[in-house]
Amino acid sequence: MISKGPTQIGSVRNIYIKRDGMVVDSLDVYQFLFHPQNTNDIYLQDGDYIVVSPASNLVEVSGEVNRPYTYEVKSTDNMEDLIKYAGGYTSDASKNIITLKRFENESLLIHDVHNSDLNTTYLESADELIVNKLQRKTSNFITLKSSVGIEGDYEFIKGETLFDLLKRATHSLLHQIKRRKLDSN
Repeated sequence: MISKGPTQIGSVRNIYIKRDGMVVDSLDVYQFLFHPQNTNDIYLQDGDYIVVSPASNLVEVSGEVNRPYTYEVKSTDNMEDLIKYAGGYTSDASKNIITLKRFENESLLIHDVHNSDLNTTYLESADELIVNKLQRKTSNFITLKSSVGIEGDYEFIKGETLFDLLKRATHSLLHQIKRRKLDSN
């Protein structure tokens, strides 16, 4: 019989090869993908069975990671491992604090896990990790509104007067006018 591979309910962490009723080897697909040099080749023989257990200990990863998904974890997996499985952070990820949602005593609790604690925070079934997005706010500018063509955002320079800002903005306007004259010639 030919298998079509594991389904969404099949484990990718606990795949066993049985021979004569005994487990002779196992495969953890995540370990194979991320550490192929540490994996022994598994050779099948006539009559072997490949047993794919149902997936267990599922953890959801969402937010600013490259592969948000539901991942199967082992008791030895920590948050740093899971972010690696999820393809790492996107360029918009806030990496300092990761949100961990966990059921404890029949309540859903939210924990802030600092970057320095990711490798010591182990995962449990039904946990949810959320990598938040950086808010890209501009913070060093002054907006100049005018009816004379020098309107826009300008860099804030400590100690600069309003007259200095208007002179800088006017200089920018004069520079644009000179470029247009040169381009038209």
